[in-house]
Amino acid sequence: SGLDQEMFDCDRVFNLLCLFGNVTLIRFLRTRPGSLLVQMGDECAVDRAITHLNNSVIFGRRLTLCVSRKTQVLPGQSFSLPGGGKSCKSFRTSRNNRFTSLEQAAKNRVQHPSRILHFFNAPPDISQEALEKVCDELGVTKFSSFTLFPTKTDRNSSGLLEWKTVSEALEAIVRMNHYQMRHENGQVPHTFRLCFSNA
Repeated sequence: SGLDQEMFDCDRVFNLLCLFGNVTLIRFLRTRPGSLLVQMGDECAVDRAITHLNNSVIFGRRLTLCVSRKTQVLPGQSFSLPGGGKSCKSFRTSRNNRFTSLEQAAKNRVQHPSRILHFFNAPPDISQEALEKVCDELGVTKFSSFTLFPTKTDRNSSGLLEWKTVSEALEAIVRMNHYQMRHENGQVPHTFRLCFSNA
């Protein structure tokens, strides 16, 4: 609970929670604005999300995460959120879930929220200016530092982005994670991915 429903929808909640485990279903509660139920892939994912995100401040509100008494989240009757999104969405088959196999789960960097974000799967020709334009487009506070890692392949690129506060970095994850980025020579867009960094 504690979410600003003007700033969140199911996709934005997913963008944050997928860093800690697979997300199955997200459902906002009509009778308790700012509260929602999330079904995750397993108990470890729930524990990681609570441990790392409880009491985080995002969009000026403090998040409260706890284990629900419910053993399963049912879709319920959908309604429109203030931003126009639907109140319930299934992510069971989402390709953006990051813990779908042991091999994939081992690649994830589960970290506490920090001012520094690791980005990956960006177009190979990514630049600071291009990412600043994405920030402008999505209403994200611009990062204060940009580091591009040397590339091992010409298919994609990775690096670090730093914000002035942890809250700004959290807001960037919510809005920018899984953004579809095109590059000049590519037909298929790159799904831009973010996670917290301990750098």
